[in-house]
Parts: sequence; structure tokens; C-alpha cells
Amino acid sequence: MIIGNPYNFAVCFQNINEWNSDNLGTNGVFLFFIDGFIIPTEIENVDIEREIDILIKELLNISEDKSIFEMEKNEAVEKLYHITFPSDIDCDNDYRFHITPDEIADRDFFIFVVSNKDKVRFLATSRLKYDIEESTHLFENMEVFESIISYEELKELVDKLKKYKYLMYY
Repeated sequence: MIIGNPYNFAVCFQNINEWNSDNLGTNGVFLFFIDGFIIPTEIENVDIEREIDILIKELLNISEDKSIFEMEKNEAVEKLYHITFPSDIDCDNDYRFHITPDEIADRDFFIFVVSNKDKVRFLATSRLKYDIEESTHLFENMEVFESIISYEELKELVDKLKKYKYLMYY
């Protein structure tokens, strides 16, 4: 099932019965389409029901930051990454802008969302290289995919996610 416009912003998920031992589970594939690109670039097994629940909550609570919204896309991703994963161990992680499912982040892809008053901007990275010694990701050779949608489009997407989840699991 694809919800949204894959050439702008969409989510794609499919329950895979063979990945569920009792055929009642919700393991499957969960992908994001941003500006026509698929994130992640390979299949990852996720709990679809859980990820839809989390994504709905995140999309209903998008944080506004006009200065980040207007930044050049690579600069915005670096800023959002460092807000989410600060290098100072005394600072708490701030996940307001981070919507990446854990299984996808574990593969070094990141998806962020930020709004201004009228629009919502999605920013996703290509796979980032992880520097084990510094415990951080590196941004050189990073490709950033971005999409901007209206709040009306966002509301429609969230409504479809809610409807699909209800039809699929209840």
C-alpha cells in the first residue's frame, strides 16, 4: 500500500505473511518515498502496526522552526541531526524533528520533518557513514532528498494512514 505521492512524499508498507510465524503478526516492509527516492534503499523487516502508530503521532505533532525550514537542505539535515543526537553527552536527545523508524536509522538513513506556519518539509539522507571512534555520522558525500507539502496534504495522508490501520488490524 502506498499512501501519498511517491514523487513528493509517500509511505509504502506491506505486511509479509511469510515473515509472521502465526500469519497474524504485522512484520513487513515500510518505506518512505521522498522526491521520488526510496528510503531505505533495501528491504528491512519492521513491525508495520507499530510504525504506523508512531508515524501518525509524529505527523500530528510536527515542530515548527522557520529558520531550519528555510535553510539549504544539507545544512538543515546537519542541524536537525545534531539537535536529535547532540555531541555533548550532557545534552538530552531531542527527537521533535526525527521520524525515522529505528530499523531504518539502524541502517544509517535518517528522515526529519520541520514546518513553518503553512508547509511541512521532509528531509531524508542517503546512507551515512558512521565514525565509530567519534560515535557520530559523517556528512561528506551525503545526498539529501527533500519534499515540501501543505498541511492539507499532510492531514489527508494521516487520515489515510489511520483508515488503513483500522481496516488492516481491526
